[in-house]
Amino acid sequence: MAVKYCFRAVIVGVFFMGVCFPLSLFAFTVDTIQPLSFGQVIADPTANETIEVDAQTGPATTEKTSSGYSYIVSGGNNGTIRINTGTSLSCSLLFPPSITLSGGGDTMLVDHFSLLSMNGGSTVGGILDLYIGGRMNIHSGQLGASYSGNVVVTVIIE
Repeated sequence: MAVKYCFRAVIVGVFFMGVCFPLSLFAFTVDTIQPLSFGQVIADPTANETIEVDAQTGPATTEKTSSGYSYIVSGGNNGTIRINTGTSLSCSLLFPPSITLSGGGDTMLVDHFSLLSMNGGSTVGGILDLYIGGRMNIHSGQLGASYSGNVVVTVIIE
């Protein structure tokens, strides 16, 4: 008897980054230039898998970081947030340890957020672009669906 595996499509749509910040003496704006997306993944039905967008090296695309049979069909990119302070200031971001994506009656965890500033965390001429990445955790038996969610990022400007 041959064993057949039915692979399921997990389309992880973009999740938008909400941004909150405490009251500040500085006038500034924070804009989402590009939301984080893990693209479309065909998931191994028998194994837990991890798919990652690692922004530690700059603009990034989706990579499988586990040893199962899942594969990335298309898409996937780092998120980009632009902070405009009008003058050179130091900025940092705080992320929650994880968030939950929802879709098709199922949920999926995203954790290990990564961040890269091409300017070392300071606005240069008042503008700072930050690349955002993360790790998506697909569990064995994950329902094939389009998943999305929100993450609240705290911006600290000094």
